[in-house]
Amino acid sequence: MPLTFSISVGTQIESTRKYDIYNVILDLPNNTQKLISPKDVRDAFLSAWSNASFKQTIGKGGIEYIGIDSNNPEDRDIKKKIYIGKRNYLGLDVMTDYFLSDDNDTDIYINNMKPDSHLTQSTKITILCGTDSELYKDSTYIEVKPEGEDISLSFFNKGPINVKSENDRVYINYLGFPTVAETASASESGELDGSILKFHGTDILDGYLKWGKPEFDELTIGSEESIINIYGSPSVYVNDYPLEFIEDTPVGATVGGINKGDTFDSMSFMNENKEYQNWPIVEVIRKLLYPPSPPELFIELLNLDTEYEYFPTGVTSSSYITYSVMNYTNNTVTYSIISSTGSIVEDETLSSIVGETVSIDLFNNDTGTFSIGLSANNGEYWNISTASIWFLNPIIYGFSSSDISFTHSDVGTYVGTLINDVGIDNRLLWPYLADDQELLLSITGEGYMYILMPSEYPTFSIIKDPNGFTIHDYSSPESSSFTYSSTPITPVGANYISPEASWVVYKTLLYCEYSGSEEFKITY
Repeated sequence: MPLTFSISVGTQIESTRKYDIYNVILDLPNNTQKLISPKDVRDAFLSAWSNASFKQTIGKGGIEYIGIDSNNPEDRDIKKKIYIGKRNYLGLDVMTDYFLSDDNDTDIYINNMKPDSHLTQSTKITILCGTDSELYKDSTYIEVKPEGEDISLSFFNKGPINVKSENDRVYINYLGFPTVAETASASESGELDGSILKFHGTDILDGYLKWGKPEFDELTIGSEESIINIYGSPSVYVNDYPLEFIEDTPVGATVGGINKGDTFDSMSFMNENKEYQNWPIVEVIRKLLYPPSPPELFIELLNLDTEYEYFPTGVTSSSYITYSVMNYTNNTVTYSIISSTGSIVEDETLSSIVGETVSIDLFNNDTGTFSIGLSANNGEYWNISTASIWFLNPIIYGFSSSDISFTHSDVGTYVGTLINDVGIDNRLLWPYLADDQELLLSITGEGYMYILMPSEYPTFSIIKDPNGFTIHDYSSPESSSFTYSSTPITPVGANYISPEASWVVYKTLLYCEYSGSEEFKITY
């Protein structure tokens, strides 16, 4: 639209729209010299009227309406961008070259009219309707406001919001919804009841949502990462059979954890929420497979070096406890391993079967038995299992060049030195169990052969060499190759023995030597 134009050209009412308001004022100075003509006034009126873009105008058929009209007979349009809102924000024009450029295809801009000091520079358009002015405060509005680096668009309405396309689909994020005709057809045929919206198509650009009944095209439902709950009233059925068990007829015989006379009446099972419901089949099976019974226990304590339950006195020995707990109920089991000296394994909690090994160090100067117990409780029954070990003084043997006199006043010191010389490896840790019990000793070396028998054991009756010849017979001392102390000797200064222990010391009469691999046999 040109900024200047004329109407009624060549007539007495010819008028011209001025370029701008300043040109209008310039033609209307103070009329001191009577120079203002009627045309100048007409031009001023025309300019003022034309500058109002929105005005009452007349369309085809002489029908009046309010719209955009330039008043230029040759070009009534104003084909310019329209901006509604405050012109300036913080001293700068809102409509920059970017918005006014022909390359920007936006036609109408809307901005807020809030003061620049207002914290939320949102643009809010409220739509009023109806005859009850009390409802105006809750009227529908559209609001656009900044949120971080994004701009949010919100539609607010207290009543229904309808989006309708009469002949085609409504699309939200490129996803098409059923047409009015498709929804009406499904409703008339009764297919809409119980239907869901299902996607049809290969991708979002050519697919759409369509009404349809729920179907499972695969055998797998759900995922491994989540729980699926299926609810039904009065029950959930699979192939016409319920997943809950209801039976008020008493059970005829005890089976597993189900006792004779038990019933599975409706609403007789108490769930985890302390509420009654029907018996789930899984709980019936659980009651069947897990009858009330005490836990089954196993415990064993062995010497880590010998793999037997015998431990030497006076020496810290490494041992291990092997234990297991088998629970036949669904209850949680608490268990502990205890000894005469108190708990040596902290209390623990388990739910089914446990098999563990625990290493501990044991030390005792006294001979005798030592017991540990495995205690378990499943809430209904308590059980305990024990394991015993023996602390023993070892049988010590070996060769030495020393010819110890059993009557010497320092015999204890000599025997202590002997024990240290033969070393800790030349020891046999085995209890006396019965008369005629035989022991095998692997003794090699040169010198006087010594065998130290714990004083709490009976004397040897027979000693045979690796060839089977008897070299000591308690009943024939005159033919024996050994002599022995008539009273037990308590070693002095010996390592790795109980300081309170004593031994009967056997020694060969003569200096001898043996380097073979066969063993000497000793009989009580």
